[in-house]
Amino acid sequence: MADPGSPRPGAHPDHAHRPSARERWADFRTSPYRPALVLCPLTAAGLFAGSYTYQMAKPTPGHVPIAVVGEHRWPQGLRFVDGMERAPNAGLSLHPYRDYGDARDAIEEQKVFAVLSRDGGRARLDPSGASGASVAQLLA
Repeated sequence: MADPGSPRPGAHPDHAHRPSARERWADFRTSPYRPALVLCPLTAAGLFAGSYTYQMAKPTPGHVPIAVVGEHRWPQGLRFVDGMERAPNAGLSLHPYRDYGDARDAIEEQKVFAVLSRDGGRARLDPSGASGASVAQLLA
């Protein structure tokens, strides 16, 4: 019977000994790759957390669907739309509706966040109550 610590017959001398877990750990601790293997996951986690925190620090909606009752091509409507288009990170998507009731239905179905209508010679904007603070702040 062969000794369990002795190499197999015909085995290459370099492969005769399999390192134990303790030996592999000792090799790893003295390896020049150890700092890189530790820093890579920490750097990745830090970059993820930093970018996530940066994006969530000041959320701004980038695309706001607005219901327009009738035509928005009157001076106050154009002024509102032009001002919103110039605001940073704020783009409007205008959706025409025949009447105010259809536009309110679109708000209830969460298709739009506000209704722009003509009130005499003035523009009237009715934001949705459920549109969120960032959309309401942007529209204000």
